[in-house]
Amino acid sequence: MGLLHISRRRFLQGSAVSLATTGVSGRIARAAGVTIGIVYVGPRDDFGWNQAHAVAVKALKTLPA
Repeated sequence: MGLLHISRRRFLQGSAVSLATTGVSGRIARAAGVTIGIVYVGPRDDFGWNQAHAVAVKALKTLPA
């Protein structure tokens, strides 16, 4: 039994071609009534993960519903 050797470039090219031919890029899935929760484990202005999450939440609130 031989092993299949495929390069990463060939794999990505094949994946892109298969997605383009099936038309997946033309259909957009939309979820209705999505709720997102963020749990802060410290202050929001700690110059770390909490602040990054707070900035992301602020950016998400500006997106159209």
